[in-house]
Amino acid sequence: MPTDIVDIGIRQLTFGHPSMLFVLAIAFNLIVCNEKFHGRATSSPLAWASRLIDKLEHRYNRSEMSAAMRRNDGISTTIFLIVVSLLIGLLADGATILLPFAWILTAVLAGMFLNIRTYLDRSAATLTGLEVSPIQGRATMALLTGRDTAELDETEVMRVGIEHTARFLNEGVVASAFYFFLFGLGGFFVYGTIAITAQLLEECSEWTRDFGWAPTRAHEIMVWPVNYISAVLIAVAAAPTSAASAGTALGSAFRGGSSIRNWASKPSVAAMAGALGLRLDRAPCAIDLEEIKLSVGQEKAPPDIKHFAKARQIYVTVIFLITMLALILTSLKVNLPLTYWLFF
Repeated sequence: MPTDIVDIGIRQLTFGHPSMLFVLAIAFNLIVCNEKFHGRATSSPLAWASRLIDKLEHRYNRSEMSAAMRRNDGISTTIFLIVVSLLIGLLADGATILLPFAWILTAVLAGMFLNIRTYLDRSAATLTGLEVSPIQGRATMALLTGRDTAELDETEVMRVGIEHTARFLNEGVVASAFYFFLFGLGGFFVYGTIAITAQLLEECSEWTRDFGWAPTRAHEIMVWPVNYISAVLIAVAAAPTSAASAGTALGSAFRGGSSIRNWASKPSVAAMAGALGLRLDRAPCAIDLEEIKLSVGQEKAPPDIKHFAKARQIYVTVIFLITMLALILTSLKVNLPLTYWLFF
């Protein structure tokens, strides 16, 4: 492609490298995407995606169909969603390369869907609520995690918050960065679509168990390699406080994370458990009236507000490490992501 055409696109950006887009996306999210802005900006596309998935689910997940038919329809639906989101991402990547200042829109789009600022704001409110009273702490923790915490005691509330912090970090930040760095907006959109679909079609639900099998497995497969990157980042983030915690984090992740079925972020949660010296539990999942409970880590002391604050600090440190990694990739002009190779 002629250089003068390419130069009007992404090469206007500092160093002309796509990794800077993710740095700008993080900056945009932290500066602009507070709770109110994020809710308004993402409500329409998320509502549209939810309606589309809901229509597909109602059309192809009917009670008169056999389990095998519903599973096959779930596979077809997942492939359809992957293809559509990939095409949208490739078009956005092409615009980023070819159109003047289109990289600004790319950074804004990526930043809107990162949820970093939302987590930080809600977790800060949760810490404040926990300091005020157990009742307010449970209420704010429910807002942060989306789980019913009314019947949980203080220790269980802390476990829920720390487990979700590890999950938010792995699935919401590190996975998004991983697929953006490797595959541009195409990978970013495909991962986001699969994550949303798997969440909406929770496999623990009896109605969506067969239809939701494909997106759940796809999500587990996409998250699996990211887990160990997250584990290393968590260990590095914990190292300044305690070298032993860093070693325990890595050991817990690689020792307890071989099976990801029903817990896609198990290795990264195990790393967080090891770094904090806690036992962390997965949200109970009821299948055929049998409640499945999974846990990782060995508890040295019951979790308290200090453990949750440290988990939040690890979350922030990992964000910083990812930003530094993106700047290093930019300075070295590493040929990432793969989708941009089509245009250079």
